[in-house]
Amino acid sequence: MQGQQQNLPEATINSLTADSNDQIAISLFEPKKEIRPEYNIGKFAGVIFASPYAKNVNEIRKYNWQVVDDDQTLDASLTVTPLTGQKTPTTTTFRVFLALIQVWEHIGFPEDGIVRFSARQLCNVIGWRWAGTDTANRIYEHLKILSGTSISWTLAYQSKDGQLSKLYDDMSILSSASYRQRGSLFEPEKFSIVQKIRLNPDLVDNMLAGHVRPMNYVAFKKIGNDTTAVLYTCLDLYLHKKPKWERRAVALLSSDLALMGKRYEKRFNRHAKLKEFVRELDGVALFTGTLRLAIEETADGKDWKLVARKEKTASPKRQRPIVKSVTSEEEAEMLADELIEMILRQPRSGKPNRAVIKFLCKLYPQPLLRQALSVAKADYQGKIKKTLTHVFVAEIKRAVQEHPKLQWYDDAPNTGQSN
Repeated sequence: MQGQQQNLPEATINSLTADSNDQIAISLFEPKKEIRPEYNIGKFAGVIFASPYAKNVNEIRKYNWQVVDDDQTLDASLTVTPLTGQKTPTTTTFRVFLALIQVWEHIGFPEDGIVRFSARQLCNVIGWRWAGTDTANRIYEHLKILSGTSISWTLAYQSKDGQLSKLYDDMSILSSASYRQRGSLFEPEKFSIVQKIRLNPDLVDNMLAGHVRPMNYVAFKKIGNDTTAVLYTCLDLYLHKKPKWERRAVALLSSDLALMGKRYEKRFNRHAKLKEFVRELDGVALFTGTLRLAIEETADGKDWKLVARKEKTASPKRQRPIVKSVTSEEEAEMLADELIEMILRQPRSGKPNRAVIKFLCKLYPQPLLRQALSVAKADYQGKIKKTLTHVFVAEIKRAVQEHPKLQWYDDAPNTGQSN
């Protein structure tokens, strides 16, 4: 038997190993509250993924704006080109994409970007009710959109080092997608992992480096109205670093949400639409804080405007158990070296104190530390008075204090910074 096992073809051995590993992903796991899609896709989600009710939804869409680079004002643009005969990406496509990111994280952040899943599992993560072939085909449709749509960036795509690419043509969010429709499956396969996609390697590279755009996944997936979901995504971005944002109804509906219709030419109909947004989004959780919406009349009295504010959410105090080490000495050293290397790649990194970082790596779970660095880089990059190292340690402390089973070790140094 041993000789036969040694002579097994390599492809067979690989397939058996893959089947074993894939059991992790087939479970109907509970998606995480917070999700961190790649920075550029997350930042421009409101542009890339349109409302299904937007004007010219199946045509090429181009958005133009200006950026300042080396004291020069330059024209930037983002062009979304759907595959011939296919729809442009919509908020439903965005829901499928975020669910794929949830599975990718769930199976351990594979560097090759390959995600194996079952249609039923993805349906569970999205929050849809399973309806057999209809649901499976719906997922298939949006996987084709993710792999077939071309996105071109001009002075818009930001790499993990914070630099804007002058030109990035013909990006597809999925590099490949292998999807077997339910009609072609044998009965035992219908609930197993038979689907496989590969995320764009540049997006994976950015996510592994912590170049992400955090968002509240639970709050987003509860929003049933697609237009409202687009607005929520935009507001989450606008309020990410400032407490208030406002927009006239005409510009909001026609430009930001691309809604067309003669009814919106009338002032009272625009007011009614804003009231709908307030009813559906006021009090909804953002990634940081709570969204508050109000409607005000414009100064000239000709229109209404939507006023959005971010209200800070107080974290409840909890009784926490005694802190115990969760990582071995050797693992802590390796993780500390890796985190320090990632920190030093960033601008204003500071001088990480290896002893302190190692101490934290030994004390707290690896996923929490990696997540803390991702948040620090995404939230504070280029706009902090202190160094990234200070912010990283502060983010670890915040995450630990919000965790029901962890306690911040008060005697630990609180900066992680070498003198």
